[in-house]
Amino acid sequence: MEVILAALAVPLSGFARVELLDALAVLVSGDSSAGEPADLGEQCRLKARNGLWTILQVGYEHEVETVADILWAVDPDQPRGSYHTMGLGKRVKRKRR
Repeated sequence: MEVILAALAVPLSGFARVELLDALAVLVSGDSSAGEPADLGEQCRLKARNGLWTILQVGYEHEVETVADILWAVDPDQPRGSYHTMGLGKRVKRKRR
């Protein structure tokens, strides 16, 4: 998780950025399965929360929809999450025009 967040903090090609965000989305939206620690999904979401500002920066600059999905999984009930989800939603609407 830290490697993905560190990579997102530097300039990347569009392809690399999309691939890393897709991998991050899978990690934060999952739950534990047999043979994994019971709280693995929550551990991933906590690690992503620590890099939330990096994730948001990528969202506001490039990948709005994927970052909105990540934000919902990482911070669904927080006022901060609601605020940024609304801001990202406005960017999605503007991009579709």
